[in-house]
Amino acid sequence: MRIYLSGPITGVENYHLNFLKAENQVRDIFKNDEVINPMWMGNMLPGGSHEEYMTLCFALVGMADKMVMLEGWQQSQGARMEKSLAEEMGIDVLELGASGEIKHI
Repeated sequence: MRIYLSGPITGVENYHLNFLKAENQVRDIFKNDEVINPMWMGNMLPGGSHEEYMTLCFALVGMADKMVMLEGWQQSQGARMEKSLAEEMGIDVLELGASGEIKHI
């Protein structure tokens, strides 16, 4: 299975630390699953626009079996859009809590 991480990036200082921590927590919980971390796209598309990144993110969401929302996703337009797309596609959407617990939302 593939799990896509979704959360705020734009305007968040040290967002990469949040995504790395979440990636490790999700790997610990879902030991045999792949984790798709969009944070790494900055390396693949340096200087890309927000729209270009979202286009790539939407494609990656379509490859996932589950989505895990990171803290603060409610304040991120991109994360909300990814969540809506996942729900439309029938992808299971979960939330990663502050203490590393996973729950359905």
